[in-house]
Amino acid sequence: MAAKNPKQTKERMIHVRLSEAMHKTVRIRAAEADKTIQDWVLRAIQNELTHSESKKKAGKITE
Repeated sequence: MAAKNPKQTKERMIHVRLSEAMHKTVRIRAAEADKTIQDWVLRAIQNELTHSESKKKAGKITE
């Protein structure tokens, strides 16, 4: 049995409820980008976090 690398990051799961219409839209967008829904949603989250961090650093967002 291989030893686990303690420096390896753990992945966590989230579950999100979507309306049928939103799910269909996400499925279509993912297909248009030739990605799985998982990959498409992950990229959308990454883009949002990057975008909001950029605005925060520019002083445009206050929390």
